[in-house]
Amino acid sequence: MSRFLLLAVAVSAAAAFVWTFWGPSGVKVTEAELGKNWPLTVSEGYVECKRGDAYLFTSDGKTYGLNGFATTFFDTRDLHEIWKKDPRYPGLNLYLNIDPLFKIAKGLC
Repeated sequence: MSRFLLLAVAVSAAAAFVWTFWGPSGVKVTEAELGKNWPLTVSEGYVECKRGDAYLFTSDGKTYGLNGFATTFFDTRDLHEIWKKDPRYPGLNLYLNIDPLFKIAKGLC
């Protein structure tokens, strides 16, 4: 039984180590938390700040830039892939405000 316990502890420690370096970074945010202010078509992801001014959002292993600094200096996907259009203006290419995510990222810098 003690060998099994030792093995379980070793596997858990290895998983924690791997998660620390290769798991998602930043703060997890969800549509449930932001409610009607959620501006994306995905239901959750991680917001982070890198290099002091690059605001990033990662969901399903894909990273999107929330600002110009992030899209210029990091390999990011186009945010428009997951950015909701504003339903108040059908037919126009106007999108919901990403300010709630932007504020979270800014707070991490």
